[in-house]
Amino acid sequence: MKIIPIKVNRKSYYLLDEDPIQKNLIFLSNLQPLYYHELTKILYKQLQKSKDENKPCHHIAVQMRTIYGQAIESLFAYIFALLQSPFSIVAWIQKYHDRDLKSLIQEFDRNKTIKYSKLQMLKPGWNGLSETINNFDAGNKENATFIKENFASFWSLLGREYTNYKVYKEYCHIKHGFRIAHGGFKFILTTTEDIKKGKEILSGESDYGAKIYIDEDVRNTPKELNLFSLRETFFNWDIELLYKRIEVISYSINNVISFSKGLNKNDFTKEEFIVPDPLSLFDEAKYPKSGVHTFDIGKSYEYETLKGINIDNIEDYYKEKIINIPKEYK
Repeated sequence: MKIIPIKVNRKSYYLLDEDPIQKNLIFLSNLQPLYYHELTKILYKQLQKSKDENKPCHHIAVQMRTIYGQAIESLFAYIFALLQSPFSIVAWIQKYHDRDLKSLIQEFDRNKTIKYSKLQMLKPGWNGLSETINNFDAGNKENATFIKENFASFWSLLGREYTNYKVYKEYCHIKHGFRIAHGGFKFILTTTEDIKKGKEILSGESDYGAKIYIDEDVRNTPKELNLFSLRETFFNWDIELLYKRIEVISYSINNVISFSKGLNKNDFTKEEFIVPDPLSLFDEAKYPKSGVHTFDIGKSYEYETLKGINIDNIEDYYKEKIINIPKEYK
């Protein structure tokens, strides 16, 4: 039996196992890193068909957005499992929470590394991480540099998105009980004079997207009060961008897993690494169409401006029960 120390973010664990590396290799070999891309290919074809028929299919778009969120989380889970527990990724995966990923991404962005990393990267930062993982034969030096740098900038972009509060809340509203109103918005910039002339500037439009409510703390509220308000927040989804991003994320997951298997075997010769084809897919997956992609509606409040508004004692509030409930429904 062996006992292996494991850090998951800053928390310590110890794994007891007879053959942790063998179990790790079995786990890694059973993974299907292209799953997200293969699934979205099917969904994308259905969306294209609905577009040709002028019948937007919102539930399929929601599925694509959900898969996108899952794919990003999977990528960062495998990356930080590799950094913190390369010889027992399977154990690390059992213990992490999404808050650990956010904390690790933010630490990596600040410090170009994380405090508890077992893996020594070739150099610091996302570029160093990509160079370490994607250090395969790309045909020539120019291609190799381009591929490593673009995987790095893509992962950095996804990290900023994963730690974005609004984007994260949108994903949570979808995956935890489908708490959204689906459908995109049309955003038009204009003036009173332009309206009279029939002129307008379209600055954002999509058939697909979501509306959610996001909590916002009332500023300068005493800590014990926990006072907050709700803001309506709208999102437009660029389906083409989601599709391309999921493809590159899937290739990224594949390369992280292939590197992990090679490291555990101490032999990289039989591992398969994938790059986007054509390489222009890197840029196409990074940059959305120009325009407004999200906005919110609602007031922001300061606690000082609420004086005079009565706040019930919460204990008294719950003592008074709702009693006017009909005994029967027709």
